[in-house]
Amino acid sequence: MKDKFSKPIITISKCLTFSPCRYDAQIINNDFIERLKPFVNFQVVCPEFEIGLGIPRAPLRVIYFDNRKHLFQPNSDRFFTKEIEDYTQKMLPLFKDSDGFILKESSPSCGLGSAKYYTKNRVGVYAPCGKTDGFFAEKVKEFYPYLPIESEARLSNFKIREKFLISIFILAKFKEIKKRKIIKELIEFQSENKFLFLAINESIMRKLGKVVASNFDNVFEAYQDLLFILIKSQWRISTTINSIVHIYGFFKDILTSSEKEYFFQLLDNFKKRKAPLSVLSALLYSYAVRSSNEYILKQTFFNPYPFDLLDITDSGKGRDY
Repeated sequence: MKDKFSKPIITISKCLTFSPCRYDAQIINNDFIERLKPFVNFQVVCPEFEIGLGIPRAPLRVIYFDNRKHLFQPNSDRFFTKEIEDYTQKMLPLFKDSDGFILKESSPSCGLGSAKYYTKNRVGVYAPCGKTDGFFAEKVKEFYPYLPIESEARLSNFKIREKFLISIFILAKFKEIKKRKIIKELIEFQSENKFLFLAINESIMRKLGKVVASNFDNVFEAYQDLLFILIKSQWRISTTINSIVHIYGFFKDILTSSEKEYFFQLLDNFKKRKAPLSVLSALLYSYAVRSSNEYILKQTFFNPYPFDLLDITDSGKGRDY
């Protein structure tokens, strides 16, 4: 159900389904972003247009000289480095309520490690030399290092997309709880997320539990700091297996020997990446239903983001985690 989840605020490049503001006056269609729209609040940004460049506009390049990078428009032989830097410095604090960013791949302003950069070759001509962050994207990463920041291209990878979704809905829910500052709600949040957090980072999960139990004056701020570390952790299959085994422990006494054998066969297949997590999750959830275990049934491990956003298609692009 959509209403069960808090709505994250996502800052997004405006050309990604919202407006034909790309340099060539095109709009970038994206099925995932379209599906995401009912479940999040988007705030759109187009740095190149907002520094005064028109639509359409001659392409921009990131070039390096004098030991720094510049934003350059070859057609007009003009630099826009100061304009993009001034704009970024002014705008970044306005995104403080964001739960994450989706930025345009390869853009000289918004690209995340994917914007081409140019340097002079031996004959004095600027030639492509590698890839870097766009001007706006680079400062977003510096200003909000604790938030999930992705490109639309990387989000075509199932595991990257799933990590992004889990992160933004965790942060949005916590943000609501922090505003109300009701400790009971924080305790419930920690309880319902226990096995999801365990699947991400056991050490941080336990530290979060100690913070909740301490109930000192700045408990919400201390919890938030650890939560940011948790969602930025390197997510590993071994930590997910650890959480699965902990959940299994609630039901091992009600299972037959054949059921136990089947469970561990599936677990081994998952470890070898021959079976998806969803198969094990569904099996564990069925055990909770059978035994009416409300504690396990409430765990966000089984339902960390709206079901309508679940899509197992995978481009294979981007890094695994």
